[in-house]
Amino acid sequence: VFISIALILGDGLYNFVKILAFTIRNIYDQFKNRNIRP
Repeated sequence: VFISIALILGDGLYNFVKILAFTIRNIYDQFKNRNIRP
């Protein structure tokens, strides 16, 4: 039971970090593009 819970939490944590990194990268790209345009 503990192993299955750890796997579920680990998978959820991995997906959360992946989504968080994707969101931060999109915000960074938008911020960078906004600075390039006058």
